Amino acid sequence: MAGDLEEAARLLRTALSLYGAVDDLAAAKPLYAALIEVRFAQGDYGTAVDVAREALTVLPGNQQALLGLAYSRWYQGHVADAITVLSEAVADQPGGPTARRARGQILADLGRAMAALGDLDPEDDDPDTRSALALALDALGRVEEADREMESALDLAPDRPRTHLRLARVALRRGDSSLARESLQRTLAGQPELPPAHAAEAERLLETLPGTDVAP
Repeated sequence: MAGDLEEAARLLRTALSLYGAVDDLAAAKPLYAALIEVRFAQGDYGTAVDVAREALTVLPGNQQALLGLAYSRWYQGHVADAITVLSEAVADQPGGPTARRARGQILADLGRAMAALGDLDPEDDDPDTRSALALALDALGRVEEADREMESALDLAPDRPRTHLRLARVALRRGDSSLARESLQRTLAGQPELPPAHAAEAERLLETLPGTDVAP
């Protein structure tokens, strides 16, 4: 699998070189997006940042590259940088749902519930949107609405680690350490694995629960 991904990256780089030689920038746009996705699949977020920045140099204002850069920084744990880039993407395309979805999720994770609700679309059937909505609504005391959104997220993707991480945060807020522990364990065992910075947050939360053995 790793070799296949590296070969895909090599082929994309070759294609980018060919299109660059003939100044076909329009053709390069989806190739940069694909190369960023390959680096995501490898968990190589640092290289994904480099690719996204290169794409923005070649194609200023490229929404796909802005999103790639923002997600890369988010996955590295640099949430302030991610929000800055996403805000630029939203300003460039105010009606574009993808940048707003990502920014809303980060804001919900940060506890900025009202701002998150301004970005998150309640009609969006993306499971990460639903779990972020649940987190934000719960922070505002809108418990029944939060429960409905979390149930929807779990119905859409029962084993998704990010959903279980947000469910754990809701459980911790409500003082339900048993549910929090179960959700955090499922977060760390689930697929696709969270980026290391986000998995580390799940581990930190798990270690705060009573009765958790902390490695020396």
